[in-house]
Amino acid sequence: MSNYNKPKNKYTFLLICFGLLCIGAIIWLKLVGDKRTSSGRDIPVAPQDSSNAVVVPDTSIDAGTLSSSPDSFDVAPPDSIGKDRRPPFEAGDEDGYLAGMDDGAAHTPQASYDESNSFKTIDERAAYVRGYREGYAKGFEDGSKGRQFNISSNN
Repeated sequence: MSNYNKPKNKYTFLLICFGLLCIGAIIWLKLVGDKRTSSGRDIPVAPQDSSNAVVVPDTSIDAGTLSSSPDSFDVAPPDSIGKDRRPPFEAGDEDGYLAGMDDGAAHTPQASYDESNSFKTIDERAAYVRGYREGYAKGFEDGSKGRQFNISSNN
């Protein structure tokens, strides 16, 4: 008492015939194409398609008229180097802390101490230096005690 329907032989036979017909057509087209391309005769070229007519340089513009621009620059243009977007004191504090922490961990005072900055005004530069000095002192102390990034070591 099963409801199993046997596949119909007619559809199976048609599917196999269709597949064989496709394979035969592909093989026939491949052989015909190979015979045509491997023949010793040349394909005639029309006179207007000669290589002289195809390869004509464009000399309508004088070479001195066009401006020459270099493909690359030796250095980056000055406006491509962005300004530090952090507030000057905060930038100095952060930079100083990281430098101090490295020096403290290596027990080398002021080995990487560098107050230089790229801020424009005198007030911004002074604020950066104040922040750098405070941050460096805190960072050096934390680095000396092994508390990098405020992570206490349990060694």
